[in-house]
Amino acid sequence: MIRLIGVGIAILIAVPVVIWGLWFARKQGKPHVVFENPTTAPVDVTLDGKSIGSVPANGGKTVQVSVGAHDVVAGADKGKITVPNTSGFRGLYSVGGKSKLAVVTAFYATSGKGLHEDTVHPVAFPSGQRLAALPTSMSVDAMDIDKAFLSTVEIPQGSTQTSVTHLCHVRDKDDDFVGCPGFSR
Repeated sequence: MIRLIGVGIAILIAVPVVIWGLWFARKQGKPHVVFENPTTAPVDVTLDGKSIGSVPANGGKTVQVSVGAHDVVAGADKGKITVPNTSGFRGLYSVGGKSKLAVVTAFYATSGKGLHEDTVHPVAFPSGQRLAALPTSMSVDAMDIDKAFLSTVEIPQGSTQTSVTHLCHVRDKDDDFVGCPGFSR
């Protein structure tokens, strides 16, 4: 009888965890674009004529998008983007095309310095384009702009280091300023 109760409890715990895992994996595989607003005022954004809401000044909003061509209107800024048929595509659309964001990766080690140096890679936009590809390895949560880096993170069992990647404001590629709190070179 006690064994049956234990099995029942295990099933009650396992089923929601499996369902959450499937939902999370499905969410991560869909294309997402972060709409960045580098201006000093909020801007309303529409995608294919449907409002995705207001994007705050110097902030961003991440939206799940479909593959293909889309019309974007962000305040007075109007344009077209094409989302490629790439599993887990991540992109950045910059209102006005004046992005000062970088993909910043911090490495954490179990002791001392990790095997890799922290990196700051300014987002590169193809000539004349407002949509830049981001690393597909970025989780949807990592696409929040200027998210804080923690002083410590949990390193997976059996590993000696791990990394965390965020989108952060930078002044220019040679400057040490990074807008994500907790990051230092």
